[in-house]
Amino acid sequence: MEEEGGNKKGKIIGIIIAIIIIIILLLSFKSCNFRNKVLESETEYFSAFVNANTDFTCEIFKDDTLLLQPEIAEVRLNEMYAKWYLPVEDDATMINILKKYENNEEATALISKNSAKCKDGGEPIYYETETNE
Repeated sequence: MEEEGGNKKGKIIGIIIAIIIIIILLLSFKSCNFRNKVLESETEYFSAFVNANTDFTCEIFKDDTLLLQPEIAEVRLNEMYAKWYLPVEDDATMINILKKYENNEEATALISKNSAKCKDGGEPIYYETETNE
């Protein structure tokens, strides 16, 4: 009789584990779809550029040794760009985006303002537009 109770508990635990695995798989598939988002408008590119660079600036505030490790810094910056759906794998497009915004006073001011709280351990402020979801 005791074996039946233990066996029943084992089956229930197995079913719960299976349900948890299914939920995790569904959530991971859902998140993969978001990673494939394509930026379509100039406003979306601008917002993504500002937010990615805000995140990266905050990373530097958290760990200023990042500036002494250019290879690691480049990887982290690319991760930030990818997080905000910029086409990191497309070198030509990324170069065009960087050239377009590297001397943009509005972008620079927003990045500086939005990352200011990070200096004191706070969280960044993200730039939003009407087209952002």
